[in-house]
Amino acid sequence: FMEGATANVVGYNLYALGDLVGARAAIDAARKAHERSGSLLGVTIAKCYMAVIERSAGHLPAAERLLRDAIADARARIGPNSYAEALAGTLLAELAYETNASGEALTLVENLGPLIEGAAVIVYPLASVPTYARVLQLTGRTEAALDMLERVYERVRGSVYRRLASVLVHDRVRLLLDQNRGADARALFGEHRGKQAETAPTVANEFDFFAEGRLLAAEKSYVTADRIFDGLLQRTKDSGRWRRHILALILRAKNAGHNQREADRYLLEALRLAQPSGFIRSFVDEGISVIEGLMRLRAAHAKTDPALSAYATRIIDAAQTTPLRVQKLTSPAAEKDQLTQREAELLRCLTEGMSNRDIAVAMSVSETTVKWHLKNIFSKLAVTNRVQAVRAAQTSAILHTPPKGGA
Repeated sequence: FMEGATANVVGYNLYALGDLVGARAAIDAARKAHERSGSLLGVTIAKCYMAVIERSAGHLPAAERLLRDAIADARARIGPNSYAEALAGTLLAELAYETNASGEALTLVENLGPLIEGAAVIVYPLASVPTYARVLQLTGRTEAALDMLERVYERVRGSVYRRLASVLVHDRVRLLLDQNRGADARALFGEHRGKQAETAPTVANEFDFFAEGRLLAAEKSYVTADRIFDGLLQRTKDSGRWRRHILALILRAKNAGHNQREADRYLLEALRLAQPSGFIRSFVDEGISVIEGLMRLRAAHAKTDPALSAYATRIIDAAQTTPLRVQKLTSPAAEKDQLTQREAELLRCLTEGMSNRDIAVAMSVSETTVKWHLKNIFSKLAVTNRVQAVRAAQTSAILHTPPKGGA
């Protein structure tokens, strides 16, 4: 067991340093050692780490197989809703979101919400916070996403989790820029960076540079943004981290929007790298300029590369059905007041007099998740207990209107 635990730690640190080859070897050794020790948790962690490595390398199908296998094994050996299942589930949510399986991603993050935000399962849920925020945004709850990112950032700020803090700042900047709140994004980034500006990307601060590039592009400082993105392109390519390389290519293409030929060149490279694994949201989430570029590429390659053209169509179709930014906008107050599908389902259970345990069984979640949903429901309904929540449901149209976040 100790041999496996040590190899897992070594493997994860090699991954964090960008050595994917060394990380694979260490994690494979960890899995074999834990299989000999009979430790389900050790094997699960090894599979999760290997999935993270494959995800970083851009091999999404391989990562998904590892995570689904870990979940199936945990359910078979110790039943549903286990600690081991939660570990794999938080990572699976990110893959589901990326490949546009938004329904599955939503279910996973709703069920694992308390673990994801509460950091109850070591680093996995924290690493899934950006995915949780993106699902919230996708379902029209942008302010809730920003609030959650800020809460978690304040918990890890100044701690050893420097890379996670960098990731959280990047996603907060991205969301604020999506809302045309450039001044807020710049102020947030300045506060994060402090008085000493970073001179070069490292493993710990790389996402600071993604965020800074986005800010500079939004401020029309295209040349400076290009230098940042070019540096990120070289770093991610040299280390074989193709998932991040694809993101850098897409952002480089967006920043070259004033030069359509150059923009299309970077976007085409990103599209070809992403095609084998079926990346979707990495393109869609970057907005209309990327989708318009994909439309041009689809037309240009319809005859010479029909498979690539069909892949571009999948991404374009996903963008056209996205409920955010292209459909009606809601005010922050409306976002906070409207119940999600899961919350509405739980409120119906409350009106039927069910206990927390009964609700957990009926909804196939833990009692901790039920309590978390109740807290959110009470806040949205401006009540303090179950009786008041039931009364509010019975005297209003809450349960008679389609809830936000799914039909």
